[in-house]
Amino acid sequence: MKQHNRDESILLHIIEHCDRIKNSMQRFGSDFTTFRNDADLKDAVSMNLLQIGELAKKLSDEFLTATRAEMNWRAIKCIKG
Repeated sequence: MKQHNRDESILLHIIEHCDRIKNSMQRFGSDFTTFRNDADLKDAVSMNLLQIGELAKKLSDEFLTATRAEMNWRAIKCIKG
């Protein structure tokens, strides 16, 4: 698979996880108190955020460099430096 297609596939998966977070927030509520008190909501959001971070680590260096001005991938990947 060409790198461009791989990056595109990864981004589509990231979007799916974002949609899952959005759906969870719509279902359970979007205020912090609800999030803090509802273990199911915390689990749903946290797991999807974890998946997004793991997927972001698989994006090509070329893509990360080209999109650096628009997206802080380092923060999403949860790495230091």
